[in-house]
Amino acid sequence: MGQYYRVVNIDKREYLSPSDYHNLLKLMEHSYARNEFVDAVVNLLAKEWKGDRIVWAGDYGDEGLFTPLGYEGNLYNYAQETFAKIENANIQSTEKYSYICNEDTKIFVELKGLPKNDDDYVIHPLPLLTASGNGRGGGDYQGSDENLCGYWAADQLFVSNTVPEGYTEFNVHFV
Repeated sequence: MGQYYRVVNIDKREYLSPSDYHNLLKLMEHSYARNEFVDAVVNLLAKEWKGDRIVWAGDYGDEGLFTPLGYEGNLYNYAQETFAKIENANIQSTEKYSYICNEDTKIFVELKGLPKNDDDYVIHPLPLLTASGNGRGGGDYQGSDENLCGYWAADQLFVSNTVPEGYTEFNVHFV
């Protein structure tokens, strides 16, 4: 069976669903650069969600994984039951942003020059780095650097055009 995902902002108690942005729900059905759903999340990280804790929550994610944050059960289901749904986020192109930055670890990923896969698509690193539950369903990511999926789940993130002082580059190769 396929695993479905939604993006959850733990701090704002909000979430987005890929289907509201003309996308399918499985991780690798919407985790590409120039995708309306990913663009909506990146635009939120530039302003309204800047510095907030973000999770690309899968419906097969662990129960109680976010208990230290005050959430019992599966975050995918918990968000749907108790958080506000955002349906009309800005989906303008996000190519103007050069970096995704992690405040907790003081590392960044450069968005320019990401590798293309065999189908000539560029996988956007944000969904994979914040994915909770990857590897448990059809449509999840399987490939290089798969072990880094979820590495930034529930971390404080933002996007920028400049590298913040004191941050170190983090190289990922999702293809």
